[in-house]
Amino acid sequence: MILMLLGWALAILLAVSACGKALNFPGFAAVLRNTYRIPVPLARPLALAVPAAEIGVAWLLVADTQLGLVSSLFLFAVILAAVIAAKVRGGSGDCGCLGSIRPEPLSGRTVIKLCGLLLANALAVTWTSVSGPQQPLVVEPLGLMLTFLGIGLLIAIGAFAAQTILQLRHQ
Repeated sequence: MILMLLGWALAILLAVSACGKALNFPGFAAVLRNTYRIPVPLARPLALAVPAAEIGVAWLLVADTQLGLVSSLFLFAVILAAVIAAKVRGGSGDCGCLGSIRPEPLSGRTVIKLCGLLLANALAVTWTSVSGPQQPLVVEPLGLMLTFLGIGLLIAIGAFAAQTILQLRHQ
């Protein structure tokens, strides 16, 4: 039950993050170029790939918690490595973590938050490997339909939350 809740919480976080990036695609591409020093020809494809990966991992967290936790562990590790590399190179500006929802400067605080996510995720992965295989949260055809419905709901919640936060910021 705890793993399922953790999976859903991470899925919602990733869905909100992906929607925040998708709502301001040019802005996120600019963050990749300016803060992370991604070459111009790669910034736009990467600005599409990152939110797509976040949605894909969110889907895995809902469909199969164990596989989703391992996937999110890998995703957070890659993001943490990119943040640390940007900090080492003197990168400054928006971290791009939640896209346009909550612009935040790239800082040591960003590294600490990601380390916390990574640690919680690693503990959950360790717990699932110790406690044995977990049952996927869905089953065959009906489960597949419910999974896509759940992902649609996650995307809708993420988009609504992102839009609401943006509207509140502009008031």
